[in-house]
Amino acid sequence: MVDGHPPAAPNEDRPATDRTGPFAEGTPGETYWRQSIGHAFRFAGSGLRESLPRQRNLQIQWAGAMAILCWCLVVRPAVGWVSATVGVCALVMAFELLNTAVEHAVDLVAGRTYHELARLAKDAAAGAVLLSSFGAAAFGISMLVATLPWRWNLWTSVHPIGAVESSLALAALVAWVVQSCRRGRSRANEDSRTRRERAADVPPDRDRRNTHDGR
Repeated sequence: MVDGHPPAAPNEDRPATDRTGPFAEGTPGETYWRQSIGHAFRFAGSGLRESLPRQRNLQIQWAGAMAILCWCLVVRPAVGWVSATVGVCALVMAFELLNTAVEHAVDLVAGRTYHELARLAKDAAAGAVLLSSFGAAAFGISMLVATLPWRWNLWTSVHPIGAVESSLALAALVAWVVQSCRRGRSRANEDSRTRRERAADVPPDRDRRNTHDGR
């Protein structure tokens, strides 16, 4: 008893804090333990790699970000415009990733059963993506109009900081899709190897094994 209050009852459902190693992995359904910044970044990168090949809207947003950043690299608007463009593109894709997370979580909880709250949650998440897309479109139109007339400045020294920022953002997008393709290829190889192993474990047909008995 502390200060007149009885000690709190131990909560068996609370994760233990004396687990060894950076994290403890178990079977599906068990808790994953994160104890380092490095593992947090690794899990975040895994989410990016897994989401891009599977989400069509995210692929469209990725292509739009590539297009507008290439335009920034060629036309060379002021660095403020470029920074805002990078931020807007990242914000829209972040909303799409959150929408994907909400959909996965709702599907996990609701399963194949229709529930009105599940529909509302998915629609609200999709509405957030739609609003962010409208805002990005309005920003893009404003930037395109404000930077008229456009000039080809790719090989010039106009706004070098904005050019570097555009190049780094483009490199990050290219690295994202390359890592996603590598992850998809690795997963395909793993699935193929798993199917071969399962096929090797299947016992032969009993009739074929015993055909000599009927001869």
